[in-house]
Amino acid sequence: MSLSLQSVSRIGVRTETQIKDVILTCPECGQMSMIRIKDDCKLLDGTLIPNLERWQCSSCKADFFDVEAMRVIEDCLGIA
Repeated sequence: MSLSLQSVSRIGVRTETQIKDVILTCPECGQMSMIRIKDDCKLLDGTLIPNLERWQCSSCKADFFDVEAMRVIEDCLGIA
């Protein structure tokens, strides 16, 4: 599951500084605890993506990928 940038832009978020201050509801657990993080991310297939910027729920730890994160993941996996 991914969080699209379209969803973020609909709430008026435009700059990186602003995006870090936004609080979103987690689609998995329903808590208002989604935060923007950047660190190593291990995908379900075991692939490690270094320094991947993404949304993560600080409550249930579910990861959500925007368009840019998906591009990085696709590049690492060699998907055209």
